[in-house]
This record gives sequence, structure tokens and C-alpha cells, in this order.
Amino acid sequence: MAKMETNEFQEYLREPNIAHLVTIDAKKYPLVTPIWYIWSNNEFYIFSRRDSEKIRNIISNSNVAISVANNEKPYKYISIKGDAEILDPFDPEWIRNIAIHYDGPEKGMEFAEECLKNDMVILKINVHSIRSAIYFRE
Repeated sequence: MAKMETNEFQEYLREPNIAHLVTIDAKKYPLVTPIWYIWSNNEFYIFSRRDSEKIRNIISNSNVAISVANNEKPYKYISIKGDAEILDPFDPEWIRNIAIHYDGPEKGMEFAEECLKNDMVILKINVHSIRSAIYFRE
């Protein structure tokens, strides 16, 4: 196992990997939610319905963690700790860009437009610490 170099983890976070966002509920239990994101300016941007459990948790406790891991060699993971900020109002282009990043131009835009019919928010995750590793580097 080796730590990823800065350019390696920056490149890895720009890929459309599924991440897992961890929030803490009112009873102090973690909630793990798979998410789509965009990594920009050393911050994660995520969209969610305003009435979701993760948003309710963040309103009560903005401390979060995110894990991004792959399942093929070389195995890579990033683990971050940070705090979430709810951006509202927000630029709807965030939702479009995230959806297109994961689902391509046509399907991504269709999905984004459906999402925008709901009461959505953008989360900006301000990163406080990052851990990374890469296994079986060739």
C-alpha cells in the first residue's frame, strides 16, 4: 500500500466513481449514502432533495465523511473528513453537470431536468483532511 500522490488523487476524484457520504443522525448513528459528485476547487459538490434524511442530518450536524473506492486493480481509495454547507439558492448547472458527468449528455440532462422539478439543494463539502491509498500499483 502506498499513499496516492496529489496529482493521482486529484485525477481519481475527477472520475465518475460512486462515493459514499456519511452523515450523523439525531441519535448519533451514521447514515451512509451512495452519491454522485463533482470534485472542483478541492471541494465536493453533491445534489440532493431538500427533504432527504442526509440533509436533515447535515442541518443538525454539518460534520461529514466521504469515501471513494474502486473495485479493480490498482485498488484506490480516498477518505475525507469535512463539513457540509447547503447552497441555497444554487445554480442549477451544478445538477446538470453532475448528472452529465455520470450518465452522459443525453440521459444526464434528462435526469437533471427531472430532478430540478423537485425541491433540491446543492451540498458543498469543505475538506479538512484527506487520506488516500493505492494497492497493487503497476
